[in-house]
Amino acid sequence: MIIINCDLFGEQIEQGGVKHVKLWSKITVLSLRLGMFFRKMHVYRFGNINKQLYNLKDDCIVVFDNGIKENSVLKWLAKRYCKSRLIFYYWNPVFTSINPKKIPKEFELWSYSPSDCERYGMRYNSTFYFQSFSMEYAPIKRDVLFVGKNKGRLDGLKKIEKDLEDNQLSSLFYITASHPRLKQKKYKKFIPYSNVLDMVNESAAVLDYYVDPLAGLSLRSMEALFLRKKMITNNQTICNYDFYKSQNIFVMGCRPISELRSFLYQPYAEIEERIKKNYTFCEWLKRF
Repeated sequence: MIIINCDLFGEQIEQGGVKHVKLWSKITVLSLRLGMFFRKMHVYRFGNINKQLYNLKDDCIVVFDNGIKENSVLKWLAKRYCKSRLIFYYWNPVFTSINPKKIPKEFELWSYSPSDCERYGMRYNSTFYFQSFSMEYAPIKRDVLFVGKNKGRLDGLKKIEKDLEDNQLSSLFYITASHPRLKQKKYKKFIPYSNVLDMVNESAAVLDYYVDPLAGLSLRSMEALFLRKKMITNNQTICNYDFYKSQNIFVMGCRPISELRSFLYQPYAEIEERIKKNYTFCEWLKRF
């Protein structure tokens, strides 16, 4: 059973033969702003918690960190399902999520980030993707694409956008608010992931920009790998991964921006299927 407060991959998870349920039954602006206060008072048990969580019969339950900022719901799950194997998986950097010290001892702690695993003594399991997202070739409309939430990186993204323009490279920066329910006029509206995939397919490269350059692999790195796109990133650890090829991945800070044009127009270096397989959802499950 996968418990995740995210609509992104629910259908694909279930196609992989794994059950999936959302953590909360509904999310509104009001619940976002007052949720922390109410959950500390255990009101969530009678209101916002998904009713499907009351009658799970699974041997192993993986809880993603999405939407969990404090431990009341985790304590409740640990008590209710004490006979199941409980795994808490960080799909985000710890500094944006709940402190591992607050996770009940009944949970195994795992993370997508090698640096967080070392820092907090957690077990490592790389991020994952779905081969079903692979797409047929589409005509290229732009050189570089970024689609993602602000997450405090707006200024850095704007600077890179200007650098690309100065080097006569076309780009599309589709930046949304940090949460879909908190609408702000200066951001783009949230769009279905199928639309994002279409945009990636029409781009020569994706920009993978991290607030923490030492974090684990992001969704954009998986899109680049599985959709055969070049990637521009500030992640200094990307060279340590088995799919790294200098022809495909441009590491900012290690190479001058003036080399971007020649990088983008070099042929894409194919990645072995056995390496791609290591980052599929099924292999991710096996590693647990």
